[in-house]
Amino acid sequence: MKKREKNLKISVCIPSIYPDLLKLCIGSLKIQTKKPFEILVYTKKGSRAKARNWLLKKAKGDLIVLTDDDVIFPPFTLERIEKFFIKHKDKEVVQGSIIDIFFKEKEKEKVWEVDYLDTIICVLRKNIAKKVIMDERDLIIENLSLADTLRKMGVKLWMTNFFYVYHLPKTYEHFYGSIVRNTISQLNRFITTKNPKHLFAIFFLPLKKSLKELTIELKAVFKGIELYLKGIRRAYQFNEDKRI
Repeated sequence: MKKREKNLKISVCIPSIYPDLLKLCIGSLKIQTKKPFEILVYTKKGSRAKARNWLLKKAKGDLIVLTDDDVIFPPFTLERIEKFFIKHKDKEVVQGSIIDIFFKEKEKEKVWEVDYLDTIICVLRKNIAKKVIMDERDLIIENLSLADTLRKMGVKLWMTNFFYVYHLPKTYEHFYGSIVRNTISQLNRFITTKNPKHLFAIFFLPLKKSLKELTIELKAVFKGIELYLKGIRRAYQFNEDKRI
């Protein structure tokens, strides 16, 4: 008789700088089809690497999820994380996908090796997480520090499209960042060429280009919020059924 796999306890670790977005993130975790074993939040000032180190030290789950407070978890994310690690016993550190408009949910499951990790959604097995100590200096980028630390430990880094999350702030950051970059570009061209069309382009072209980018990003965000609200309705309906 085949031995049944035990349930894996999942710790979710969140360094927080956006209190309002944190509520949305935790709300999406509370309606997961697999409940988190614990949700740990770090709100003190300091480098993000310091926050990650503290969270990794405190986490007690079998799987430790590194994420941010500006992330929405579709209701099935933790369930998929558990299934993935039960299936892939040789994988110790895996980054999930960060949703965008080009992501196809119905794509066949893929797993590929990478040399960089994004802590927006990164999962470590407990035995690896407890050995990680990232460089806490402010000028060190935490993602690079984490990847470098793991590589020095001889740990292979993986990525999959099987589980994923929605990242909210990149929408407005990309939007305003794009406007600034394009405006500076057109202004430099006007100073160089003295052609007035570039003055017109400062007010029109950057906005037009940025709106196109914003539309793409917003589609992804709205999809994430749609899934989040569906999860809330599902949880509410479940509670109503239990009352009956």
